[in-house]
Amino acid sequence: VSAILIDPIDKNAVIPVIQKATAAGIPVITMGNKVEAGSNYSTLYPDYDNMSMVARALGKSLGGKGEVALLVGSRGNFVSDTREKGFVETLKKEFPDIKIVGIEPTGWDAAKATNAAQTWLTTYPDLKAIGCISDSLCLAADSVASSMGTQLLYGGYDGDAEMRPLIDDGKMVMDVLTGAYRVGYWNIAVAARLANGEKLPQDLYMPTYFVTSDATAAKLKADGLTFEYINTDKEAVEAKNYTEQLGPKVPATAMTLAK
Repeated sequence: VSAILIDPIDKNAVIPVIQKATAAGIPVITMGNKVEAGSNYSTLYPDYDNMSMVARALGKSLGGKGEVALLVGSRGNFVSDTREKGFVETLKKEFPDIKIVGIEPTGWDAAKATNAAQTWLTTYPDLKAIGCISDSLCLAADSVASSMGTQLLYGGYDGDAEMRPLIDDGKMVMDVLTGAYRVGYWNIAVAARLANGEKLPQDLYMPTYFVTSDATAAKLKADGLTFEYINTDKEAVEAKNYTEQLGPKVPATAMTLAK
């Protein structure tokens, strides 16, 4: 084969087979998890910076005070851990009066996110917001909060279409568009370029977009937070515009953000 793509759960277990493949001259791409196997390529995201901005947007929206919680994926996963670190460190550094009352690993399971949100809402009646390292977790949390008659703010990651109503009504302060179709296309584009002999860095960071409503962006700007963003109408376009963004007609440098 000309290239191998792996979506690894255990970043250590796949190292021997990756080394065997790369020794045979086959480029290997580990997707969404940083695997240090020597010569493999890792397709990652600018997670720390993105979740820092999500935390900032939530912090500003709360006026710098209140109780928040965070739903994460699983410990030891590079993406989940990096997003968690960006969120937590930014709140602690820039918003000392915001208290993080809970951080719950969910294994990306919406049912576990539902249980965590229900526990938090019962234990912490003054909870104001929930951050999520993946949109499906925020959607589960909002389902619980709505059923309990509680209004929360959210900040998430993925750019799932289901989040657009929450963004438009101001409940979701900020989302990050990676996009399921974009992620799939990007990984194949990276593999195809490597198979064709193009030179790429071993760690690639996907270009992403901040998504919020125009009204929320205006409020955040008034509070001193400005950033480049797209609204949900533009997001619906960009989520499917991957051929123009990442296709064979764009240069190799378009495959990754500079880090």
